[in-house]
Amino acid sequence: MTREEVNNLLDRVAAGDAAATSTMLHMLTEQDPATQVLFIEAIQNADDADLWEQLILTLADEPPYSGPRRQAPPGLGYHPLDGQAADRPAEERPRSTAVPRDLLEALHSPKRLLRIQAAHALGETGNPAAVEPLVQALGDDRKVAGAAQRALEMIGPAATPALSRALQSGSDQVRWHAARALATIGDPQAVPAQVDALNDPNYGVRWLAAEGLAAEGPAALPPLLEALSTRKLTAWLRQGAAHVLTKVAVPDPLLRDDLRSLAAQVKQGPAAEIPVLAHAFLPRLSNSRRL
Repeated sequence: MTREEVNNLLDRVAAGDAAATSTMLHMLTEQDPATQVLFIEAIQNADDADLWEQLILTLADEPPYSGPRRQAPPGLGYHPLDGQAADRPAEERPRSTAVPRDLLEALHSPKRLLRIQAAHALGETGNPAAVEPLVQALGDDRKVAGAAQRALEMIGPAATPALSRALQSGSDQVRWHAARALATIGDPQAVPAQVDALNDPNYGVRWLAAEGLAAEGPAALPPLLEALSTRKLTAWLRQGAAHVLTKVAVPDPLLRDDLRSLAAQVKQGPAAEIPVLAHAFLPRLSNSRRL
Protein backbone atom coordinates (compact mmCIF):
# COMPACT_ATOMS: atom_id res chain seq x y z
CA MET A 1 0.00 0.00 0.00
CA THR A 2 1.44 3.35 -1.01
CA ARG A 3 1.74 6.35 1.26
CA GLU A 4 -1.18 8.05 -0.50
CA GLU A 5 -3.35 4.95 -0.05
CA VAL A 6 -2.50 4.76 3.65
CA ASN A 7 -3.35 8.44 4.03
CA ASN A 8 -6.70 7.93 2.30
CA LEU A 9 -7.41 4.87 4.45
CA LEU A 10 -6.78 6.84 7.64
CA ASP A 11 -9.06 9.61 6.41
CA ARG A 12 -11.81 7.05 5.87
CA VAL A 13 -11.22 5.60 9.33
CA ALA A 14 -11.54 9.07 10.84
CA ALA A 15 -14.82 9.53 8.92
CA GLY A 16 -16.24 6.37 10.51
CA ASP A 17 -16.01 4.06 7.48
CA ALA A 18 -16.48 0.55 8.93
CA ALA A 19 -14.79 -1.22 6.01
CA ALA A 20 -11.75 1.08 6.27
CA THR A 21 -11.59 0.51 10.03
CA SER A 22 -11.61 -3.25 9.50
CA THR A 23 -8.82 -2.96 6.92
CA MET A 24 -6.76 -0.79 9.27
CA LEU A 25 -7.17 -3.19 12.18
CA HIS A 26 -6.09 -6.07 9.96
CA MET A 27 -3.00 -4.10 8.91
CA LEU A 28 -2.12 -3.35 12.51
CA THR A 29 -2.31 -7.00 13.57
CA GLU A 30 0.48 -7.69 11.07
CA GLN A 31 2.72 -4.88 12.38
CA ASP A 32 5.35 -5.08 15.10
CA PRO A 33 4.37 -3.86 18.60
CA ALA A 34 6.25 -0.58 18.17
CA THR A 35 4.08 0.34 15.19
CA GLN A 36 0.95 -0.52 17.15
CA VAL A 37 2.14 1.76 19.93
CA LEU A 38 2.73 4.51 17.37
CA PHE A 39 -0.87 4.13 16.15
CA ILE A 40 -2.17 4.49 19.70
CA GLU A 41 0.02 7.56 20.23
CA ALA A 42 -1.34 9.12 17.04
CA ILE A 43 -4.94 8.44 18.09
CA GLN A 44 -4.33 9.94 21.53
CA ASN A 45 -2.63 13.01 20.04
CA ALA A 46 -4.92 13.63 17.10
CA ASP A 47 -3.61 17.17 16.49
CA ASP A 48 0.04 16.10 16.27
CA ALA A 49 0.77 16.18 12.53
CA ASP A 50 4.24 14.72 13.03
CA LEU A 51 2.84 11.57 14.64
CA TRP A 52 0.36 11.04 11.81
CA GLU A 53 3.09 11.65 9.23
CA GLN A 54 5.27 9.05 10.93
CA LEU A 55 2.39 6.55 11.13
CA ILE A 56 1.70 6.94 7.41
CA LEU A 57 5.41 6.61 6.64
CA THR A 58 5.65 3.44 8.73
CA LEU A 59 2.55 1.72 7.36
CA ALA A 60 3.30 2.48 3.72
CA ASP A 61 5.20 -0.31 2.02
CA GLU A 62 6.84 1.88 -0.61
CA PRO A 63 10.55 2.31 0.20
CA PRO A 64 12.16 5.68 0.95
CA TYR A 65 13.37 7.53 -2.12
CA SER A 66 16.42 5.72 -3.45
CA GLY A 67 15.99 5.68 -7.19
CA PRO A 68 17.57 7.80 -9.90
CA ARG A 69 17.57 11.50 -9.29
CA ARG A 70 14.52 13.30 -10.50
CA GLN A 71 14.49 15.93 -13.20
CA ALA A 72 14.61 19.56 -12.18
CA PRO A 73 11.16 21.17 -11.67
CA PRO A 74 9.74 23.34 -14.46
CA GLY A 75 10.92 26.91 -14.29
CA LEU A 76 14.29 26.04 -12.77
CA GLY A 77 15.62 23.73 -15.43
CA TYR A 78 18.83 25.56 -16.25
CA HIS A 79 21.71 26.22 -13.92
CA PRO A 80 24.95 28.11 -14.58
CA LEU A 81 27.05 25.12 -13.51
CA ASP A 82 28.59 24.47 -16.90
CA GLY A 83 26.24 26.31 -19.24
CA GLN A 84 24.20 23.19 -19.98
CA ALA A 85 20.68 22.09 -19.17
CA ALA A 86 20.00 20.63 -15.70
CA ASP A 87 18.11 17.68 -17.16
CA ARG A 88 21.45 16.14 -18.03
CA PRO A 89 21.88 13.07 -15.75
CA ALA A 90 23.17 14.21 -12.36
CA GLU A 91 26.02 11.72 -12.30
CA GLU A 92 27.32 13.12 -15.62
CA ARG A 93 27.22 16.79 -14.63
CA PRO A 94 30.41 18.47 -13.52
CA ARG A 95 30.33 19.43 -9.84
CA SER A 96 31.01 22.99 -8.86
CA THR A 97 32.16 24.19 -5.47
CA ALA A 98 29.77 27.13 -5.77
CA VAL A 99 26.01 26.89 -5.39
CA PRO A 100 24.12 28.58 -8.27
CA ARG A 101 23.17 32.01 -7.02
CA ASP A 102 19.78 31.98 -8.72
CA LEU A 103 18.80 28.88 -6.72
CA LEU A 104 19.96 30.36 -3.43
CA GLU A 105 17.94 33.48 -4.12
CA ALA A 106 14.92 31.38 -5.06
CA LEU A 107 15.27 29.40 -1.82
CA HIS A 108 14.56 32.68 0.03
CA SER A 109 11.78 33.84 -2.30
CA PRO A 110 8.53 35.10 -0.71
CA LYS A 111 6.76 32.63 -3.03
CA ARG A 112 6.49 29.21 -1.44
CA LEU A 113 6.28 27.33 -4.75
CA LEU A 114 9.52 28.90 -5.92
CA ARG A 115 11.23 27.92 -2.66
CA ILE A 116 10.05 24.34 -3.12
CA GLN A 117 11.31 24.26 -6.70
CA ALA A 118 14.64 25.72 -5.63
CA ALA A 119 15.08 23.06 -2.96
CA HIS A 120 14.40 20.30 -5.48
CA ALA A 121 16.80 21.83 -7.98
CA LEU A 122 19.55 22.17 -5.37
CA GLY A 123 19.16 18.49 -4.58
CA GLU A 124 19.48 17.72 -8.27
CA THR A 125 22.84 19.45 -8.42
CA GLY A 126 24.22 16.98 -5.87
CA ASN A 127 26.45 19.82 -4.70
CA PRO A 128 27.63 19.49 -1.07
CA ALA A 129 27.85 23.29 -0.93
CA ALA A 130 24.02 23.31 -1.02
CA VAL A 131 23.76 21.38 2.26
CA GLU A 132 23.81 24.29 4.72
CA PRO A 133 21.17 26.37 2.89
CA LEU A 134 18.96 23.30 2.62
CA VAL A 135 19.35 22.46 6.31
CA GLN A 136 18.29 26.01 7.11
CA ALA A 137 15.23 25.47 4.91
CA LEU A 138 14.13 22.61 7.18
CA GLY A 139 12.74 25.32 9.44
CA ASP A 140 10.62 26.83 6.66
CA ASP A 141 6.99 26.09 5.79
CA ARG A 142 6.26 22.35 6.07
CA LYS A 143 6.10 21.81 2.31
CA VAL A 144 9.35 23.67 1.78
CA ALA A 145 10.93 21.72 4.65
CA GLY A 146 9.82 18.45 3.04
CA ALA A 147 11.36 19.49 -0.28
CA ALA A 148 14.60 20.45 1.48
CA GLN A 149 14.67 17.12 3.27
CA ARG A 150 14.34 15.18 0.02
CA ALA A 151 17.02 17.35 -1.57
CA LEU A 152 19.40 16.54 1.27
CA GLU A 153 18.64 12.85 0.80
CA MET A 154 19.62 13.20 -2.85
CA ILE A 155 22.92 14.84 -1.90
CA GLY A 156 23.53 11.88 0.40
CA PRO A 157 26.35 11.29 2.92
CA ALA A 158 27.87 14.71 2.32
CA ALA A 159 24.85 16.06 4.21
CA THR A 160 25.37 13.82 7.25
CA PRO A 161 27.45 16.17 9.44
CA ALA A 162 25.06 19.11 9.02
CA LEU A 163 22.00 16.91 9.51
CA SER A 164 23.55 15.40 12.64
CA ARG A 165 24.01 18.91 14.04
CA ALA A 166 20.42 19.71 13.09
CA LEU A 167 19.28 16.98 15.48
CA GLN A 168 20.25 19.44 18.24
CA SER A 169 17.94 22.16 16.89
CA GLY A 170 15.38 23.74 19.18
CA SER A 171 12.74 23.17 16.49
CA ASP A 172 10.80 19.90 16.52
CA GLN A 173 10.19 20.28 12.80
CA VAL A 174 13.88 20.70 11.97
CA ARG A 175 14.86 17.71 14.10
CA TRP A 176 12.11 15.54 12.59
CA HIS A 177 13.14 16.26 9.01
CA ALA A 178 16.82 15.85 9.88
CA ALA A 179 16.11 12.47 11.49
CA ARG A 180 14.06 11.38 8.48
CA ALA A 181 16.80 12.40 6.04
CA LEU A 182 19.49 10.60 8.05
CA ALA A 183 17.38 7.45 8.24
CA THR A 184 17.00 7.52 4.45
CA ILE A 185 20.65 8.30 3.68
CA GLY A 186 21.91 5.48 5.91
CA ASP A 187 25.39 6.83 6.62
CA PRO A 188 27.25 5.15 9.55
CA GLN A 189 28.67 8.57 10.49
CA ALA A 190 25.19 9.50 11.70
CA VAL A 191 24.99 6.68 14.27
CA PRO A 192 26.26 8.68 17.31
CA ALA A 193 23.80 11.50 16.62
CA GLN A 194 20.98 9.01 16.10
CA VAL A 195 21.79 7.31 19.41
CA ASP A 196 21.60 10.71 21.10
CA ALA A 197 18.24 11.32 19.40
CA LEU A 198 16.74 8.29 21.14
CA ASN A 199 16.30 10.70 24.06
CA ASP A 200 14.66 13.42 21.97
CA PRO A 201 11.53 14.89 23.58
CA ASN A 202 9.62 14.49 20.31
CA TYR A 203 8.19 11.01 19.75
CA GLY A 204 8.50 11.23 15.98
CA VAL A 205 12.18 12.13 16.16
CA ARG A 206 12.87 9.26 18.56
CA TRP A 207 11.03 6.86 16.28
CA LEU A 208 12.91 7.95 13.19
CA ALA A 209 16.24 7.74 15.01
CA ALA A 210 15.44 4.18 16.12
CA GLU A 211 14.34 3.20 12.62
CA GLY A 212 17.51 4.70 11.16
CA LEU A 213 19.70 2.83 13.62
CA ALA A 214 17.93 -0.46 12.98
CA ALA A 215 18.34 0.02 9.22
CA GLU A 216 22.03 0.79 9.72
CA GLY A 217 22.62 -2.78 10.84
CA PRO A 218 25.52 -4.05 12.96
CA ALA A 219 27.38 -0.71 12.79
CA ALA A 220 24.74 0.76 15.09
CA LEU A 221 25.22 -1.82 17.84
CA PRO A 222 28.52 -0.82 19.55
CA PRO A 223 27.54 2.88 20.05
CA LEU A 224 24.07 1.84 21.18
CA LEU A 225 25.38 -0.67 23.73
CA GLU A 226 27.97 1.85 24.88
CA ALA A 227 25.15 4.31 25.54
CA LEU A 228 23.22 1.71 27.53
CA SER A 229 26.38 0.97 29.52
CA THR A 230 27.33 4.53 30.42
CA ARG A 231 24.37 6.90 30.16
CA LYS A 232 21.40 7.63 32.34
CA LEU A 233 18.72 5.08 31.42
CA THR A 234 15.66 7.10 30.57
CA ALA A 235 12.45 5.38 29.55
CA TRP A 236 12.89 6.85 26.06
CA LEU A 237 16.40 5.46 25.66
CA ARG A 238 15.29 2.04 26.85
CA GLN A 239 12.31 1.98 24.50
CA GLY A 240 14.34 3.10 21.48
CA ALA A 241 17.24 0.79 22.20
CA ALA A 242 14.89 -2.18 22.63
CA HIS A 243 13.32 -1.40 19.27
CA VAL A 244 16.71 -1.27 17.55
CA LEU A 245 17.96 -4.46 19.18
CA THR A 246 14.79 -6.27 18.15
CA LYS A 247 14.75 -5.06 14.58
CA VAL A 248 18.43 -4.79 13.57
CA ALA A 249 19.46 -7.35 10.95
CA VAL A 250 22.49 -9.53 11.64
CA PRO A 251 23.35 -12.62 9.60
CA ASP A 252 24.02 -14.93 12.56
CA PRO A 253 20.68 -16.36 13.84
CA LEU A 254 22.13 -17.14 17.27
CA LEU A 255 23.41 -13.60 17.68
CA ARG A 256 20.07 -12.27 16.47
CA ASP A 257 18.24 -14.32 19.11
CA ASP A 258 20.61 -13.07 21.81
CA LEU A 259 20.05 -9.48 20.72
CA ARG A 260 16.30 -9.97 21.00
CA SER A 261 16.73 -11.45 24.47
CA LEU A 262 18.81 -8.43 25.40
CA ALA A 263 16.10 -6.19 23.95
CA ALA A 264 13.52 -7.75 26.27
CA GLN A 265 15.80 -7.10 29.25
CA VAL A 266 16.40 -3.51 28.15
CA LYS A 267 12.70 -2.88 27.77
CA GLN A 268 11.36 -4.58 30.89
CA GLY A 269 14.25 -5.70 33.11
CA PRO A 270 15.57 -4.01 36.25
CA ALA A 271 17.36 -0.78 35.37
CA ALA A 272 20.39 -1.67 37.51
CA GLU A 273 21.10 -4.77 35.40
CA ILE A 274 20.97 -3.14 31.96
CA PRO A 275 24.41 -1.40 31.99
CA VAL A 276 26.05 -4.65 33.09
CA LEU A 277 24.30 -6.70 30.39
CA ALA A 278 25.06 -4.14 27.66
CA HIS A 279 28.70 -3.84 28.68
CA ALA A 280 29.07 -7.62 28.72
CA PHE A 281 27.71 -7.80 25.18
CA LEU A 282 30.23 -5.33 23.73
CA PRO A 283 33.25 -7.70 23.56
CA ARG A 284 31.13 -10.21 21.72
CA LEU A 285 30.45 -7.70 18.99
CA SER A 286 34.06 -6.61 18.64
CA ASN A 287 35.29 -10.21 18.53
CA SER A 288 32.57 -11.61 16.30
CA ARG A 289 33.26 -12.31 12.64
CA ARG A 290 29.66 -13.06 12.00
CA LEU A 291 28.42 -9.47 11.96
